[in-house]
This record gives sequence, structure tokens and C-alpha cells, in this order.
Amino acid sequence: MTQPMPSKTHSSKTMIRNALQELYFLSDAYVVGGAVRDSLIGRDSDDIDIATRDRPETVKAKAEFRGWNTVDTGIDHGTVTLLKGDSEYEVTTFRRDVSTDGRNATVEFAGSVEEDLKRRDFTINAMAAGLDSSGNEFMKDPFGGIEDLINGRIRAVGDPKTRFREDLLRIVRAFRFAARYGFEIGEPERSAIEELSSEVVGNVSPERITSEIEKAMKSPNPEEFIAKLVGSGILADYVQPLTGEIRNPERFVDIRDIERAEDRMAIFLWELKNASLVDWADLQERLRLPTDQIERARKIGQLLFLLEDPISETNRRKILAARRGLISDAQRIARQTGRVPPSRFEKPKEVPLEPVATGQDFLDAGFEEGPQIGDLIEKAHAIQLEEGITDVELLIKKAQ
Repeated sequence: MTQPMPSKTHSSKTMIRNALQELYFLSDAYVVGGAVRDSLIGRDSDDIDIATRDRPETVKAKAEFRGWNTVDTGIDHGTVTLLKGDSEYEVTTFRRDVSTDGRNATVEFAGSVEEDLKRRDFTINAMAAGLDSSGNEFMKDPFGGIEDLINGRIRAVGDPKTRFREDLLRIVRAFRFAARYGFEIGEPERSAIEELSSEVVGNVSPERITSEIEKAMKSPNPEEFIAKLVGSGILADYVQPLTGEIRNPERFVDIRDIERAEDRMAIFLWELKNASLVDWADLQERLRLPTDQIERARKIGQLLFLLEDPISETNRRKILAARRGLISDAQRIARQTGRVPPSRFEKPKEVPLEPVATGQDFLDAGFEEGPQIGDLIEKAHAIQLEEGITDVELLIKKAQ
């Protein structure tokens, strides 16, 4: 179905028109995917993906002739990145699926954008925007994506079960799109999800699941995504395969009050660790998370938990000092969730959280250089926090 491009004006639509005008030299060039979807509902889009009838070698030859730099981003799959000035576009030759196994797809080049759109996951992602010979924008919408955007519905392209089996990550993507846009998942799609959810863990790598979780943290309703991920059993399959249980999932609701995606992810991981009864090492391994992300979640979660109830000033100093690099982050989250009075994160005025006695102080006092200096600094720091002492000479004397 071809129709005029809706006239709503905003940055996504402007980006689409600019891209098509810049890449006029490509044969049957279209903007496809998320940028088209977002332009229709008035949202900004992060990037522009181009599909064309030209083969990769032709794309490169045409672009380089006109002064573009080219990068073989995924040339075996038909993708070339074009760069010139501030412009950067991923250009992919039209493709069709030859075979799929739930993890990977074997593809070959296709002759039309309709064939390319047919292989996409959901109707709202299976639309293309082009320019006609007069420079007028038009839409290709062969599967009713515009109608589904209007009706707020996530619907698969073709048979849902077939589409999900091609790549079982699409089940999780359905959850994410539903949460991001506040849409309902269609009844046939829900039935297919219920039947196939248990197969996700055996066919989709943890890294891909984690990537979807991180993307969902940028949506207005991340708790809805998490609720679907928990309710389907998929999250438990990855994190707690022994019991298959995620306890007290209502704890994840607080995430919606947190503004930054990285803060949401930290609290999600803290709550997930407690809800699944796994240790941090297991959680890191099962979701393939980097150590710094785990450490950030652990320390922020500890700050919020340990300061939730009133405690002595001495204990507060110790808690803050051990996690002093993340105090402002935890305080920001506390303000947004209301779970902990922000005043409990204020740094003590009389006793610094950083060690007062340094390695140089111990060397100047006559101690020999070596690994014992680190132990002495640590001991002096503990005394500083416990007893509220800030005199360097006294700390050195007590630490001996």
C-alpha cells in the first residue's frame, strides 16, 4: 500500500526527508524501520536506516564517486555505512529470509522494498518512506502499520507464531514496544507468546536479553516491560533457572519514578538480585553484565537499603565512605522515589569521608615503603570514621 506521507512536522520527519535527498543517487532508496514509525507518532529518532535495491558494491561505488566515505559495517549481510560531514547512514540492500532457526536467519538479496518489509517483525516496523520523481514524500505500508499505530496495537507481520519462531527475541521486543508506546499486544500474538516463551532461554543469548532490558529502561513505562518479562517466565528462566521464581515483582514499580535510564537499570538489578535470591556473581554471569555496572547497582542499592531507617552518625559515616563515589547518584534516586530522606546522604561536615592520613604522611613519619602502607592507610581511615578523628599525627599513632 502506497500513500502520501502524513504532513505532521517534527525532527524525525525532517531527518527522513534530508536523508532521502542526500542519498538521491541510490536506486529505490527508502528510509525504513524505527525512524518511519517514530515520525508518524511525533517522536524523535536516534538514527536513520536506509534500504535500497542497489547491491553493496554499487552503493559504495556511487557514494565514493560523490565524495562519501564508506565503511563495510556488515557487507556480508548487505550493509554499508556512508559518512560525509555530519551525515552518517547505514544502507542495506533489500533482503529476504531464506531460512531461520529461532536464532539466526539466512538471507539473500531481494528486488523490492515490499519483500524487505515482509521479513520484519511487527507491522509498525514494516513501513518505508520514499521520495517520488517530483520530490514528494510517500509511504509504503503493505501490512497496515499506520492503522496499528492509530489503534495502539502490536501486531506481527504475518502469522505471529511463525514470526516469533524466526527469532524468539521478538517476543521480548513485543514487550518493549508495548511498554514504550503504551500499546496492547494483539490477541493472536499473546497466544503465540504464551506458547513459545519457554523456548526463549534456549535460543536467545543473555546479551540480547540484557540489551532489550537496557533499551526498555529508556521508555516511559519500564515497569510494564518488566511485568511482562516476569509474567511470561522469561526473566526467571535466565536469572533463576532452578526455582523459576521472581519474588515480589511489585518492587519493580518504583523504577518508573526514576528519571535516568542508567539509574533505573541499577535499581532494577538490585531488586532483581533480591527477588531472585541469587548472588551478584551469578546475576552478572547469567545476564552477561560488565563488572562496573554490577558494582554500581550493588553500591547504590546498599546505600538506599542501609540508609532507609535511622542509624547512628558513626554508622552513617562508614556506609557513605565505603560507597562515596556514588553518594550523589543514590541521593538523586532517593529524591525521585521517596524511599529514603535525601538528608541521609549529606556528607558529614566534621569528618571527611576520604582518608585524612595519606601514604605520604606515613612515609614522612618514618614508615618503610611497601604494601603495609596500604594496610595502615585503611586502618587509619577506619579509626577516622569510627572515632571521628581528623588529626593526622593521632591517626598515624593509633594505626601503628
